[in-house]
Amino acid sequence: MSCDVSLVRCTDYEIDHIRAALDRLLAPLGGLDWVTPGMKIVIKANLVAGRPPEDAVTTHPALLCALSEMLIARGASVVIGDSPGGVYNAAYLGRIYQRCGAAEAEAAHRKNPAISKETMVLQLIAFSSF
Repeated sequence: MSCDVSLVRCTDYEIDHIRAALDRLLAPLGGLDWVTPGMKIVIKANLVAGRPPEDAVTTHPALLCALSEMLIARGASVVIGDSPGGVYNAAYLGRIYQRCGAAEAEAAHRKNPAISKETMVLQLIAFSSF
């Protein structure tokens, strides 16, 4: 069995540093050349708890923004989702997404003038809502 793994260091959460780290991370795996216009891609984030990004409990919202922007730039539609444990309802999930910074990242992403409104599809979902 073969398994390809790539790890790189990113010393902070500056968006340009994250993009560069993602480029270095993905290069040995073939980059994002496999992404084609019209693809629908789900990023399975780790949004298990309503803790702020600096607690490093969840996937950092800057990483989610950078990766989703890279995918959208290649023409993909992006959905970010997770299925946090606990009481499952919209209010509960909304609080988790708000506290961990994912909702703020989604809002910032929607305001990014560099992303075409025609190609931008980014939304937060809970996997059990499929």
